[in-house]
Amino acid sequence: MKAQDSTPTAMQELVDENRKLKAEADDLRGELRQERARTKTMRMIIAELSLELEQAKAELQGASGVARLPDRR
Repeated sequence: MKAQDSTPTAMQELVDENRKLKAEADDLRGELRQERARTKTMRMIIAELSLELEQAKAELQGASGVARLPDRR
């Protein structure tokens, strides 16, 4: 009778571990969301800077009397 209304220790440990792992997974999902947002922002910044660099190169090439040295790549 007594054992009928109680939860076995092993089962309680599993429930506690499950609860802990779910909380950890929620935290990791939140971190992943933040990293994805940062990555998206960085991609936008990189694209904008690439455009600005190409525009600056085009302006330099169009400038009269300026001799450009070849890239050393």
